[in-house]
Amino acid sequence: MRQTLGAGRQAAICRELTKKFEEVLRGSLDELCRYLADRTLKGEIVLLVDRNREGASEQDMDQALAAALQTLSLKDAVAQVADRLGLARRKVYQAALKMEKDR
Repeated sequence: MRQTLGAGRQAAICRELTKKFEEVLRGSLDELCRYLADRTLKGEIVLLVDRNREGASEQDMDQALAAALQTLSLKDAVAQVADRLGLARRKVYQAALKMEKDR
């Protein structure tokens, strides 16, 4: 995950939730890897990884919108692009309206 998602991505490792020896470790994927390098965890483990906070660029959004608008309604295209790129629907909707207006 560190290589794929990036070493700085925030995460939490939760062990033995709702039990007497519950433990939660928080930090970046890199920090967690270093902390756990010489340690063995036992029990039930849950790993939570934060979403990408950088988001997609304006160009990525515009390209995805243009492609989606060719086959989908405005509403469906906005929903698809916002979900796929992890962007706010309002932002994508405003860009779609501008794109439709410029046509």
